Formats: sequence, C-alpha cells, structure tokens
Amino acid sequence: MRFPLDFIWIGQDCTVVDLTENVQHSAPNTPSSELKIFESESPAAYTLEINAGEVRQFGVEIGDEVQFSGIESERARCCESGDCDGE
Repeated sequence: MRFPLDFIWIGQDCTVVDLTENVQHSAPNTPSSELKIFESESPAAYTLEINAGEVRQFGVEIGDEVQFSGIESERARCCESGDCDGE
C-alpha cells in the first residue's frame, strides 16, 4: 500500500472489537521480513481496511454492530442478515 489506513477489526459476532488508526505505509522496497504485522487486541474474524482518518470521521467505535452486504461467505451470512448466533 502507498497510503495510510485505518483498520476496523470485526469479531465473529459482527461487532467492532478493536481499531487501529493511521497505519503508515512502509518505504518502497522494504523487505518482507521488516514489515510490521498488525493484530487485533481481541479475537477478530474480519478486518476492514479504510482510508486513514475515516474511523474518526464516521465515529466508528468498539462495540458498534457491523452488517455485510453481498459477500459470498458462510461466516459473513450472519452479519449480512443481522441474525447471528456467534457461530
């Protein structure tokens, strides 16, 4: 990537479980072994990457509910329908 991002970490129950903001891009030609690995503080099933600053712009907070639309995935079906039992 060549621009900063915000990460929205989404749990299996389709709620925001963590946020990582303003992740800067690495310098070109940075060896893979030197790239930083980002992880959620809480277990996450999905990661949504958006432009840096949009977490604050849209007021995204831990605990917010998430719904997916048009995603072909068994795991995402509960988030799409809003009827999720956590499995």
